[in-house]
Amino acid sequence: MKFIKIITIVILLFSCNNIKDIKVSEKQAYDPTWVSLENYNCPKWFSDGKLGIWSHWGPTSVTEFGDWYQRHLYIESPETMEGFSLLDWEAARGKIVYDFHNKTYGHPSFVGAKDICNLWKANKFEPEKLMKLFKRVGAKYFVALANHHDNFDLWDSKYQPWNSMNIGPKKDIVGLWEKAARKEGLHFGVTVHAARSWYWMQPAHQSDAHGPLKGVLYDGVLREKDGKGTWWEGYDPQDLYCKPIKPRQRIPDQEYIDKFVLRTKDLIDSYHPDLLYFDDGQYPNVSKDIKVNAPIGLNMYAYHYNQHAKWSGEKDQAVLNIKRPKSKKAIVYDVERGASGKKMKYPWQTDTCIGDWFYKKNVNYKSVDKIVDMFVDIVSKNGNLLLSVPQPNNGVLDNQEIAILEGIAEWMDINSEGIYATKPWAVFGEGYVATQGGRATERKETINYTGADFRFTQKEGVVYAFAMDWPDKEQAVIQAMSKDSPLVNGKISKITLLGYGNLSFNRDKNSLKINLPNRVVGKYAFCFKIEGLTTIFENGKDTLLKKE
Repeated sequence: MKFIKIITIVILLFSCNNIKDIKVSEKQAYDPTWVSLENYNCPKWFSDGKLGIWSHWGPTSVTEFGDWYQRHLYIESPETMEGFSLLDWEAARGKIVYDFHNKTYGHPSFVGAKDICNLWKANKFEPEKLMKLFKRVGAKYFVALANHHDNFDLWDSKYQPWNSMNIGPKKDIVGLWEKAARKEGLHFGVTVHAARSWYWMQPAHQSDAHGPLKGVLYDGVLREKDGKGTWWEGYDPQDLYCKPIKPRQRIPDQEYIDKFVLRTKDLIDSYHPDLLYFDDGQYPNVSKDIKVNAPIGLNMYAYHYNQHAKWSGEKDQAVLNIKRPKSKKAIVYDVERGASGKKMKYPWQTDTCIGDWFYKKNVNYKSVDKIVDMFVDIVSKNGNLLLSVPQPNNGVLDNQEIAILEGIAEWMDINSEGIYATKPWAVFGEGYVATQGGRATERKETINYTGADFRFTQKEGVVYAFAMDWPDKEQAVIQAMSKDSPLVNGKISKITLLGYGNLSFNRDKNSLKINLPNRVVGKYAFCFKIEGLTTIFENGKDTLLKKE
């Protein structure tokens, strides 16, 4: 009966904007089924754009202490969460954050996540200035965090009173981002992470397992009536912390599910995002029961596509990202902190960060070299890179972050011809090194490319060969383009090193040998523009062509 009730409410929630009422032809309208969604085609603005910048910024940035702060500030020890699941790494991280929070702000029985929200002021936030920088870097789309697992909405939310207009910055953060992105001609997206808040915020309802405050409940116990005379008077902490659940409970209260749907619809309708990203697997994790999640997810997916078609007047100009789509044609597959290990048939996306997801002092950032190598590898496999650049509390990027972005911009100034609007070549690469592929693999593997490692892209009859490092010898050697290669036909008419000029070359039955300048030209991945060849797709492979 509970499952039937949930489906009924979801249908009612969407009925006021039923997909049949959207002014799009019957052939364009999507139904909330995978069969219908399979008719979707990814728009060219996304597949051609290749690079997006993401602002992973919100109340968590107040502490400048890294990701998942509002959960971990309540984890005094694993016993705190007895009966509730913790990830393997959370116990150690939780203790560090708990101690930091106690020392910096006070005990979580009276200073908790609600207060972190109010401390976020964004007092030096300049979205237009930042957007100009992101455009200079070469981004073709910009994505803003709309809410995170902390359950706080970063817009003028109609259904979540704990939002950035009411509390903290007193600004419509999503709205300001959207206006700045559109002004610079960038496509605009939003990311939604609050589906799982119902269990992610459960530590707020617990208490210390040790020490002088053992058994004293954290501030998750507070209700609206307890706020009289406080800064949060008139607000119910339960709207932020979610209601307490029982150990191993798989489905939250119905009110939470209903509100999540309404909040997401409000976000879509208010800002008309070109890209909508759910930080979830096949469906938003509004419960731990796929029978509950499926109808909610499918209705949201169809709603986003149909509403965008209504606003734009064109079919299939919207993008959806999830982590484990049933169909990689229906929805753009997203890989968090990893990549595909092979060339993909349909456009996909890596999302990663230059450091920690939320701003963290003294973190080791990725180098420009590493980011560029990752980017080229992703594009060679038909992917896009969504790069998060976390802002500190006040909204101003630090000098090192700006230097990294400027370094990417300088590289793009020279090499973007081999990036934008390209497609994968017959093989994505050649050499000795390849990424493992899969979620969260970037932290598990060290990729040391050499001048013998190449990644390939193509467009308009031109092949672009990126040497992932400057070749050790006086020649760049590519076996995939030898005279006897089964991958290509024709005669090479010209080879250009982007940022330098034309180069001489020799081609025999074993390889193509490109004669290099007597000095290193440029930085990081080096792009050779090769003209005159005809690619034979049917003999291509989706994996790396190993050097012999």
